Amino acid sequence: MKNSEQNIIIILLGMALLGLSPTRRVRKSDNWGSGAFGASRGNRPHLGIDLVYSPDEQVRAPFAMSINRVSYPYSASPYSGIAFTTTNNAITYDGRLWYFEPNDDIIGKTVRKGQVLGFAQQINSKYPGMINHLHLQLQKKDEEALPSDITYNNKIFTDPRKIFMI
Repeated sequence: MKNSEQNIIIILLGMALLGLSPTRRVRKSDNWGSGAFGASRGNRPHLGIDLVYSPDEQVRAPFAMSINRVSYPYSASPYSGIAFTTTNNAITYDGRLWYFEPNDDIIGKTVRKGQVLGFAQQINSKYPGMINHLHLQLQKKDEEALPSDITYNNKIFTDPRKIFMI
């Protein structure tokens, strides 16, 4: 094995030990649609991205964020996640990360990239056959929409992959 190959393996192993991945795969199309930003959801667009996670997999912060509260994707369901705020290049975003059980000790705290947030939930009881995932969405605060953004209900959503390396 060449030195360059060994270095790549060492870097990837180090990232794995920290819970970081070079990129997290976005959910491909299944019987329920695609996890891509802007994918069709009937009469509306998908306002975030779905990052593939296994049930009970440890969830780590994809970037630094201030966690505001526990958040729920539906009014009556066992699924949860977090509402957070993050800033990149002087632009502040309100975000949601759903389909995981957040650790109690992160609520109200600022976390760094790679910090453990909780554990992924199993979503197949609501969506049989869907690829298990976390939903990540970013809404711009006080900023103009770009052509790549989605404006929905007078709110501007942006593709998280265009802002952060995920």
